[in-house]
Formats: sequence, C-alpha cells, structure tokens
Amino acid sequence: MPKGKEQVFADFVQFTVQQGYGVGYTRDAHQSVPPDCGFVRFRYPGGGLFTAAGIVQFRQREDGATACKAFVECSDEPIELQMKFPRESPHQFPSPTFADAHAAAQNRWRRWKRALGVWWS
Repeated sequence: MPKGKEQVFADFVQFTVQQGYGVGYTRDAHQSVPPDCGFVRFRYPGGGLFTAAGIVQFRQREDGATACKAFVECSDEPIELQMKFPRESPHQFPSPTFADAHAAAQNRWRRWKRALGVWWS
C-alpha cells in the first residue's frame, strides 16, 4: 500500500535534512516561492498526475537534484518525484523500479476497461 503524500513528503524532508541538502519550508500562501526552494510532487505507478506535496528549501539548487535522485534510489517502493524551482521547468526523478511498475499498472487498467466495456455491451 503506497504511503500518503504527507508521509512521503515528511520522509523526503527528513532525508534531505539528514543528508544536509536542505530543510522543509513553510510559507504564507500569499507569498511567492523563494528562488532557493523547490516545489516537490510525487506519483505512484499507474497515476497520471503528480500529487502536490510541499516546498523544500535547499542549500543550493544542485542539492535539490542530488537529494531527489538519492531519495528515489533508496526508496523501498516504486515512486516518481518531480521537483520544480521558480521560473524553471520541472525535473522528474523516477525510482529504478518505477517504469516497470507503471507499465504493469497501466496494463491492468487497460484490461479492466476492456472487461468493463464488454460487460456493459
């Protein structure tokens, strides 16, 4: 069973702090995101969209990519992380097992839709 987004984000922030890459960041909703902060999203296999999780303040921008890569590589479940800094394109970091698990989940969904279509016909 996949973890909830709050738990995955808390795990990511804890990992980031332990490794010395940065800290979690709380901001007023009316403020813009500071340039040294990355917005983090997660996706599990079979999911089409990323789930927004939160903002992390990194010591340096390069630390953001390093932290994301390291986090997904040591993840015990297939997951894809997306990180976006202000005014930049998002970067995606899939775990080593994500692609296979995602393809399998999509195949299950297609089979289910086909079966449902036959049943309704």
